[in-house]
Amino acid sequence: MPRGYKIENGKVVIDTEEEALVKRIFELYLSGMSLDRISEETGLGLTHGPISRILANEKYLGDDFYPAIISRELFDEVAKVRKERLLDLRTPKSGRTYKRKPAPRKPRKVWSIRSDFVMGKVVTSYNNPFQQAEYLYSLIEGKEQGHE
Repeated sequence: MPRGYKIENGKVVIDTEEEALVKRIFELYLSGMSLDRISEETGLGLTHGPISRILANEKYLGDDFYPAIISRELFDEVAKVRKERLLDLRTPKSGRTYKRKPAPRKPRKVWSIRSDFVMGKVVTSYNNPFQQAEYLYSLIEGKEQGHE
């Protein structure tokens, strides 16, 4: 259920306290306030993501299920400003271009394959593959220095 609404008698109605909060979020954004600052100003304690989703939620315009909380004009103006701010963030003049620096590469762990072992002569064969594997592994021994 989007902020600003509640259910009464099985029907979605406007929660007047929350309605005022939703309208305030839209107005503060149009006044130039950042998403994080809006969260602080309204006491919501949210990150910028949920505030952004409120500003983009067309349900606040009203439909067959939700009554309107904001006007189409206000919603469209906020959408226009959001788009402009996003474009401003991507321009070089702002110093922020959303180009992420590649993360520093961690040195890769080099695995060495041990090759200083010998395997004894296979003299027994088992029908059970697990027994055969156990037997074969038992034949593996480490090489001694000078052994070829």
